[in-house]
Amino acid sequence: MKTWLLPHPCKKAGQVLLFVMLALIFSSIYIESALFQRSSWLMIAAQIAIYVAIVMMSISREKDEDEMTSSLRGRALKEVGYCLLVIYALSQIIEVAMGEQPYILRDEELITPFLAWVAYYCRFEGLLKRSRKREFTL
Repeated sequence: MKTWLLPHPCKKAGQVLLFVMLALIFSSIYIESALFQRSSWLMIAAQIAIYVAIVMMSISREKDEDEMTSSLRGRALKEVGYCLLVIYALSQIIEVAMGEQPYILRDEELITPFLAWVAYYCRFEGLLKRSRKREFTL
């Protein structure tokens, strides 16, 4: 897994890009800017930049990338994947049982992958911090 990971500075660049793009999107929502209303390509570009930032942060090495970090990365990805599968399956079962057209988070092309990434990133960072804390307390 270490062979295809990006260098660690890409993680920092991704964090900065994500923060800037989220600030841009939230400012366009709360400040009615004529610029954003006239040019929808800015919002599309911001969404693309968010996805690029997510990829940069997710597949970048840690400062001390070793086998333990790699196994934690895989463990976090597996746990979040299983949780998302169960949530998706349950939501589909409930929507079909209620007689609705099954489609999770209607009209939310941006938020669904973003929430999945947030779950993965938080879980991986939590596992990493917990393992580092265990190393220093022994």
